[in-house]
Amino acid sequence: MESNLKLPSTAQRFSVRVTIGVSRINDNGEIVNYLPIGFDIKTALNELAMLGYRYYCSLHNQDGDYIHYHLVLVSSVLRRCKTYINNVAECFGCENVNVQVLDIGDFVLAVQYLVHINDFDKYQYDRSIILTNDTLKHLNEILDSKVSYSETYTMSDIQRICRQCVSYDEVLNSFSLQFVKQNLALINSLCRCYGKL
Repeated sequence: MESNLKLPSTAQRFSVRVTIGVSRINDNGEIVNYLPIGFDIKTALNELAMLGYRYYCSLHNQDGDYIHYHLVLVSSVLRRCKTYINNVAECFGCENVNVQVLDIGDFVLAVQYLVHINDFDKYQYDRSIILTNDTLKHLNEILDSKVSYSETYTMSDIQRICRQCVSYDEVLNSFSLQFVKQNLALINSLCRCYGKL
Protein backbone atom coordinates (compact mmCIF):
# COMPACT_ATOMS: atom_id res chain seq x y z
CA MET A 1 0.00 0.00 0.00
CA GLU A 2 1.13 3.49 -0.69
CA SER A 3 0.16 6.54 1.28
CA ASN A 4 0.55 10.29 0.86
CA LEU A 5 1.49 10.34 4.55
CA LYS A 6 5.07 10.32 5.84
CA LEU A 7 5.36 7.66 8.54
CA PRO A 8 8.35 6.50 10.53
CA SER A 9 10.06 3.58 8.78
CA THR A 10 9.16 1.38 11.74
CA ALA A 11 5.48 1.66 10.85
CA GLN A 12 6.22 0.13 7.45
CA ARG A 13 7.26 -3.27 8.76
CA PHE A 14 6.69 -3.41 12.49
CA SER A 15 3.01 -2.76 13.12
CA VAL A 16 0.07 -4.97 13.99
CA ARG A 17 -3.68 -4.71 14.40
CA VAL A 18 -5.19 -6.37 17.47
CA THR A 19 -8.82 -7.11 18.37
CA ILE A 20 -9.67 -7.78 22.01
CA GLY A 21 -13.15 -8.80 23.08
CA VAL A 22 -14.64 -6.97 26.06
CA SER A 23 -18.03 -8.64 26.23
CA ARG A 24 -20.83 -10.11 24.16
CA ILE A 25 -24.36 -11.31 24.69
CA ASN A 26 -24.57 -15.10 24.33
CA ASP A 27 -27.45 -17.14 22.88
CA ASN A 28 -29.15 -17.17 26.32
CA GLY A 29 -29.13 -13.37 26.50
CA GLU A 30 -26.43 -13.36 29.18
CA ILE A 31 -23.45 -11.01 29.13
CA VAL A 32 -20.12 -12.81 28.77
CA ASN A 33 -17.11 -10.73 29.89
CA TYR A 34 -13.65 -11.37 28.44
CA LEU A 35 -11.54 -8.90 30.42
CA PRO A 36 -10.75 -9.20 34.13
CA ILE A 37 -12.87 -7.39 36.72
CA GLY A 38 -11.40 -3.95 37.40
CA PHE A 39 -9.71 -3.79 33.98
CA ASP A 40 -8.47 -0.28 33.16
CA ILE A 41 -7.65 0.46 29.50
CA LYS A 42 -5.31 3.37 30.32
CA THR A 43 -3.22 1.17 32.62
CA ALA A 44 -2.99 -1.54 29.93
CA LEU A 45 -1.96 1.00 27.28
CA ASN A 46 0.63 2.58 29.59
CA GLU A 47 2.14 -0.87 30.14
CA LEU A 48 2.37 -1.36 26.37
CA ALA A 49 4.03 2.07 26.05
CA MET A 50 6.59 1.06 28.69
CA LEU A 51 7.36 -2.00 26.53
CA GLY A 52 8.22 0.39 23.68
CA TYR A 53 4.99 0.37 21.67
CA ARG A 54 3.27 3.31 20.05
CA TYR A 55 -0.45 2.58 20.25
CA TYR A 56 -3.77 3.70 18.76
CA CYS A 57 -6.87 2.26 20.45
CA SER A 58 -10.64 2.61 20.31
CA LEU A 59 -13.57 0.91 21.98
CA HIS A 60 -16.29 -0.28 19.59
CA ASN A 61 -19.47 -0.43 21.65
CA GLN A 62 -21.98 0.48 18.92
CA ASP A 63 -21.36 -2.56 16.68
CA GLY A 64 -24.13 -4.81 17.97
CA ASP A 65 -23.86 -7.33 20.81
CA TYR A 66 -20.06 -7.70 20.66
CA ILE A 67 -18.14 -4.97 22.49
CA HIS A 68 -14.43 -4.93 21.65
CA TYR A 69 -11.25 -2.88 21.44
CA HIS A 70 -9.32 -2.34 18.26
CA LEU A 71 -5.67 -1.65 18.87
CA VAL A 72 -2.93 -0.76 16.40
CA LEU A 73 0.58 -1.20 17.76
CA VAL A 74 3.83 0.07 16.27
CA SER A 75 7.14 -1.26 17.52
CA SER A 76 10.54 0.34 16.99
CA VAL A 77 12.04 -3.15 16.69
CA LEU A 78 11.00 -6.27 14.83
CA ARG A 79 9.06 -8.54 17.18
CA ARG A 80 7.68 -11.96 16.47
CA CYS A 81 3.91 -12.19 16.20
CA LYS A 82 3.87 -14.33 19.35
CA THR A 83 5.62 -11.50 21.25
CA TYR A 84 2.84 -9.06 20.29
CA ILE A 85 0.23 -11.61 21.39
CA ASN A 86 1.99 -12.27 24.71
CA ASN A 87 2.53 -8.57 25.44
CA VAL A 88 -1.11 -7.67 24.73
CA ALA A 89 -2.45 -10.71 26.61
CA GLU A 90 -0.34 -9.82 29.65
CA CYS A 91 -1.21 -6.10 29.64
CA PHE A 92 -4.92 -6.73 29.02
CA GLY A 93 -5.16 -9.78 31.28
CA CYS A 94 -6.81 -11.89 28.61
CA GLU A 95 -5.99 -14.89 26.44
CA ASN A 96 -8.19 -14.29 23.39
CA VAL A 97 -6.03 -11.95 21.30
CA ASN A 98 -6.26 -11.73 17.50
CA VAL A 99 -3.15 -10.20 15.86
CA GLN A 100 -2.63 -9.26 12.21
CA VAL A 101 0.73 -7.99 10.87
CA LEU A 102 0.31 -4.84 8.75
CA ASP A 103 2.14 -3.23 5.86
CA ILE A 104 2.31 0.59 5.66
CA GLY A 105 -0.97 1.13 3.80
CA ASP A 106 -2.74 -1.39 6.01
CA PHE A 107 -1.35 0.52 9.02
CA VAL A 108 -3.07 3.72 7.85
CA LEU A 109 -6.31 1.86 7.09
CA ALA A 110 -6.17 0.09 10.47
CA VAL A 111 -5.88 3.40 12.33
CA GLN A 112 -8.70 4.82 10.20
CA TYR A 113 -10.82 1.76 11.01
CA LEU A 114 -10.69 2.71 14.70
CA VAL A 115 -13.47 5.22 13.86
CA HIS A 116 -14.80 3.49 10.67
CA ILE A 117 -13.68 6.33 8.38
CA ASN A 118 -13.84 4.14 5.26
CA ASP A 119 -16.72 1.94 6.41
CA PHE A 120 -19.80 4.08 5.87
CA ASP A 121 -22.20 1.19 6.49
CA LYS A 122 -20.89 0.95 10.07
CA TYR A 123 -21.36 3.23 13.06
CA GLN A 124 -19.20 6.35 12.64
CA TYR A 125 -17.22 6.90 15.85
CA ASP A 126 -15.88 10.33 16.76
CA ARG A 127 -12.11 10.80 16.45
CA SER A 128 -11.93 11.85 20.08
CA ILE A 129 -12.47 8.24 21.23
CA ILE A 130 -9.02 7.19 19.99
CA LEU A 131 -6.51 6.70 22.77
CA THR A 132 -2.91 7.12 21.61
CA ASN A 133 0.56 8.00 22.81
CA ASP A 134 1.21 9.64 19.43
CA THR A 135 0.70 13.37 18.87
CA LEU A 136 -2.79 14.60 18.02
CA LYS A 137 -1.36 16.26 14.90
CA HIS A 138 0.11 12.98 13.63
CA LEU A 139 -3.04 11.05 14.50
CA ASN A 140 -5.12 13.52 12.45
CA GLU A 141 -2.66 13.26 9.53
CA ILE A 142 -3.14 9.48 9.58
CA LEU A 143 -6.94 9.79 9.81
CA ASP A 144 -7.01 12.29 6.92
CA SER A 145 -4.58 10.32 4.73
CA LYS A 146 -5.65 8.84 1.40
CA VAL A 147 -4.31 5.36 0.74
CA SER A 148 -3.86 3.51 -2.54
CA TYR A 149 -2.48 0.01 -3.16
CA SER A 150 1.12 -0.53 -4.33
CA GLU A 151 3.14 -2.88 -2.13
CA THR A 152 6.88 -3.20 -2.70
CA TYR A 153 9.56 -5.15 -0.86
CA THR A 154 13.22 -5.55 -1.62
CA MET A 155 14.59 -9.09 -1.83
CA SER A 156 16.44 -8.50 1.46
CA ASP A 157 13.12 -7.45 3.10
CA ILE A 158 11.48 -10.69 1.97
CA GLN A 159 14.46 -12.79 3.07
CA ARG A 160 14.61 -11.07 6.48
CA ILE A 161 10.89 -11.57 7.11
CA CYS A 162 11.03 -15.26 6.06
CA ARG A 163 14.10 -15.82 8.25
CA GLN A 164 12.84 -14.01 11.38
CA CYS A 165 9.25 -15.27 11.52
CA VAL A 166 8.61 -18.25 13.79
CA SER A 167 6.33 -20.17 11.45
CA TYR A 168 5.18 -20.39 7.84
CA ASP A 169 1.80 -18.95 8.86
CA GLU A 170 3.51 -15.95 10.44
CA VAL A 171 5.47 -15.40 7.22
CA LEU A 172 2.26 -15.43 5.17
CA ASN A 173 0.57 -13.05 7.62
CA SER A 174 3.48 -10.63 7.25
CA PHE A 175 2.45 -9.79 3.68
CA SER A 176 -0.81 -8.78 2.05
CA LEU A 177 -2.85 -11.54 0.44
CA GLN A 178 -2.23 -10.08 -3.02
CA PHE A 179 1.54 -10.00 -2.45
CA VAL A 180 1.52 -13.63 -1.25
CA LYS A 181 -0.47 -14.73 -4.33
CA GLN A 182 1.96 -12.98 -6.66
CA ASN A 183 5.11 -14.23 -4.89
CA LEU A 184 4.13 -17.59 -3.38
CA ALA A 185 6.86 -19.59 -5.17
CA LEU A 186 9.56 -17.23 -3.87
CA ILE A 187 8.12 -17.19 -0.34
CA ASN A 188 7.85 -21.00 -0.29
CA SER A 189 11.41 -21.38 -1.55
CA LEU A 190 12.78 -19.03 1.14
CA CYS A 191 10.68 -20.70 3.83
CA ARG A 192 12.12 -24.09 2.85
CA CYS A 193 15.66 -22.63 3.11
CA TYR A 194 14.92 -21.24 6.58
CA GLY A 195 13.18 -24.41 7.80
CA LYS A 196 9.66 -22.96 7.94
CA LEU A 197 8.26 -25.52 5.48
